Amino acid sequence: MKSFLNFPFILVALTISSCSTNAPLKSLYYAAEESRSPKNMIVFLRGRGGSHEDFASKGFVDAFKMRKLPYDMIAPNAHLGYYIGETLVARLKADIIDPIRAKGYENVWLVGASMGGLGALMYSRFHPEDVEGILIISPFLGYDKIVSEIESQGGVRQWDPGEYNPDKDWQRMIWHWLKQYAAAAGSHSRQISRAIDWLTCNFNNSLQVDELDSYSGMSTSTFHHHFRAMTVPRPIMATAKSYNSKPLRIL
Repeated sequence: MKSFLNFPFILVALTISSCSTNAPLKSLYYAAEESRSPKNMIVFLRGRGGSHEDFASKGFVDAFKMRKLPYDMIAPNAHLGYYIGETLVARLKADIIDPIRAKGYENVWLVGASMGGLGALMYSRFHPEDVEGILIISPFLGYDKIVSEIESQGGVRQWDPGEYNPDKDWQRMIWHWLKQYAAAAGSHSRQISRAIDWLTCNFNNSLQVDELDSYSGMSTSTFHHHFRAMTVPRPIMATAKSYNSKPLRIL
């Protein structure tokens, strides 16, 4: 994808010239408190001005261990150079995600702050099958111009992205993907809600799974996937605020 980030600053050029953008990602690993290794992994993605060491020094790792959550953790040094060089997604898959899967980890969550939030979304867009979910904190999703454009149209659901080249306009591309994601999630939620309402009213009656399928309007496999997603407790995908500190109203 071309022109992934266009930072009009000399500082960026200096940063890129001193950072390899296609080298294998170096990572820090943190084991869960449990004696046996769990089948779950958290992948921390750092912000632009921070370090992959921040997740330990700022208390993220200790917070997981204190709560005895069954997750091992890994923090790759996915610095700005990988974003500018457009190698982030490929390197994450080759150096982090695929090796994690090969070791038997079944549930992989991406946790990204600021620039790392953008990285988590980008990876999920290209490889949704690889991750169970993502948690993004104050994600960088573009500059003021596109954020103001979306807000002026009433939010991302109402926003019209227009015609654009996704290889050259990463901001419009990522927001367009979020718009499509929001629309699909809303549609599935309504369909599952209809089935749950019917199940509540007919709780004492015997039923077949295909009856719920018919009320939801989904195939059996699709219904099972989205029913589980809505009814099984899971960590929350959340965004605190946008990069420019304005409240972020995605949905």
